[in-house]
Amino acid sequence: MRLIGRISARLPPDAGLTNVAHRGLLAATAPRLRDREDRASRAIAAAARTTALGRFTPAERAWIERIEARRERMAAEYTLPGAGAVDGEPSSTPAKPIPKRWTPPFQWSMPRIWARFLMRLVGELAPRSCIELGTGFGISAMYQAAALDVLGSGNLDTLDRDPSLIPIARRGFAEVGLERRITLTEGPIGETLDAAAGRIAPIDYALIDAEHTEEATVENFDRLRPHLSEGAAVVVDDIFMSDEMRRAWEAIQARPAVDLVHTLRRVGIVVARQ
Repeated sequence: MRLIGRISARLPPDAGLTNVAHRGLLAATAPRLRDREDRASRAIAAAARTTALGRFTPAERAWIERIEARRERMAAEYTLPGAGAVDGEPSSTPAKPIPKRWTPPFQWSMPRIWARFLMRLVGELAPRSCIELGTGFGISAMYQAAALDVLGSGNLDTLDRDPSLIPIARRGFAEVGLERRITLTEGPIGETLDAAAGRIAPIDYALIDAEHTEEATVENFDRLRPHLSEGAAVVVDDIFMSDEMRRAWEAIQARPAVDLVHTLRRVGIVVARQ
């Protein structure tokens, strides 16, 4: 675990060696959870194992190819002002400038290995109602919605406040053919969460990946909690990206509403109880 952490800290989130390290972590996670009696732990174990081994169904592989093609098109279209290459390759078309806070290109999107893990997790949990806090470029939303599409039921509500990102996400949803599975609510999450969560409750699955501060992350969990079903899985992304996020993850684990806690290298998962 410590070696994986050191590798991850020194390399870009989608570097080849980082992905190898995270595959190893997921492979090591599966045996610890697969014999648990609760459904959520078994689902996490199955998702970790299949992601680590790359065992995706043909339908999942088709979605992976479609979503990653969208990611590549975005990376080619948006870059730093004055930058002339993407991933070391010269760009054949002028790139649209993006704010510096989005660099390196699409570092703020969910890395491939973890996006695929979320897809497999949603596929194993088969939630009836899902919500994501923090749409960003829409990559993680696409992967989760793709799992729902493979299942043949369910929709994902995703919330974001960034007016510069939302059009890019919406365009991506339509481009890959997932707009029918995704409802994107625009506006400050503090103002839109209660209504969105109340509308789709009870919520079986949630991803918290917005406003990476201690206060906002804990508040978002606390506001989601009354709308969660018994046994709902809540994934918190970037739990070790800063001291604030570490404290937020510790605070969420300590909530009396939490039944089970699973800490992976990048994400934490808690299971709610009534």
